[in-house]
Amino acid sequence: MFKSANQEIDKILINEEIRLHGFFRLEGVQTLLIAGAIDIVHPITFISSAGAIAMTLANGVEGQIKTIKAIDTVAGTITLTPTTYELSTISFTATGQAWTGIFYKGEWKTLFNQGCTLA
Repeated sequence: MFKSANQEIDKILINEEIRLHGFFRLEGVQTLLIAGAIDIVHPITFISSAGAIAMTLANGVEGQIKTIKAIDTVAGTITLTPTTYELSTISFTATGQAWTGIFYKGEWKTLFNQGCTLA
């Protein structure tokens, strides 16, 4: 059945400060220096540590891209364990290492890896 031109169309309100076309837009960068959760709100996260630490990454939204880069000091292995990942862990052992993934078909998949150990 066709709707008349005068009928009201349902509208979806979008908070444009957070999302752009349904995806999180670049709005600041997360920086972590201690063990904990890497957020899925910021598309980029910078990490560093004074020793070996563990980090987690929650599932994203379909098509979401996340980049994580080790900056400043990496004095021990930073082990990242995403909730759902095509492998198991991503390990950072030196400054400058970076990983970019996409959340696709219910899991994080590696798009780019620069020096990280993927296991």
